[in-house]
Amino acid sequence: MISSNVKKVLIFIEYLLAVLVGIPLAFFLVFNAIFSDGVSILERFLTFVLIIISYGILGLVFGFIWPKHSWRWGIWISITAFLIVGWYSFRETEHLPLHFSYLVVTAASACLAALAGTWLSARRR
Repeated sequence: MISSNVKKVLIFIEYLLAVLVGIPLAFFLVFNAIFSDGVSILERFLTFVLIIISYGILGLVFGFIWPKHSWRWGIWISITAFLIVGWYSFRETEHLPLHFSYLVVTAASACLAALAGTWLSARRR
């Protein structure tokens, strides 16, 4: 039987892993999308699709492997995007609706996919 302290450490490591895995996506995908100027509507659309797919895959994997945390994995995976975009939004307040839409898509795709991963994990058993 695993002790209570070891369980707490393992849960901390799981959450830390989710945050660390989300860092490259937050910086190279979400932040890069809002930082780039002069982007066409098609490029914005493709960026949203890429964010949905990328964060969706991560959410699905985390929800499937660790189903007890369910949709909350999406929050942990996308927290870095919230921090980076939130920090940058203070510099470009005229684009707040666009920044907010990227954050909504990021969190929603990660949370919904993690919920789907939890559901798939339960069906597997």
